[in-house]
Amino acid sequence: LPILDAYASSICFLMAIREGKPLVMHACLLDRASARARIYYIASGFRDARTLHERALFGQAARLLCWQEMLYFRDLGLRYLDLGGYLPDPDDPRMQGINRFKEGFGGRIVEESDYVSYPLNLLRLLMRSRRRLSRERTIGGEEILAARAG
Repeated sequence: LPILDAYASSICFLMAIREGKPLVMHACLLDRASARARIYYIASGFRDARTLHERALFGQAARLLCWQEMLYFRDLGLRYLDLGGYLPDPDDPRMQGINRFKEGFGGRIVEESDYVSYPLNLLRLLMRSRRRLSRERTIGGEEILAARAG
């Protein structure tokens, strides 16, 4: 899509691969104006791991990927890597594990409502509009548009 080409410099996909198989993938948003990268989406086989060894492998791959991202983004001139949300004092053991993982990098917790860059907001609006227009065409197109106008 041409619209995605316009934002290619603000989106980065990084993967940890072992023996030709992806273990962990991060989709990151880059905001050069604020010298910041944000891990926006994570895909991992961690939850599907059947053995403790497999779980450890996915965990190590995720740590290595985050470390490599820090180095990579630093080389791009970015000063901050946002690992995403942090839930203070969670009851859920899974969330406790996620917090421990993030704490292991020694960063600091910054409270904010949520960070979504301007390019991403624009992309979301465009994609929503595109889906809405596509749906209207498939449901009856001109009849629906005419009914709304009238």
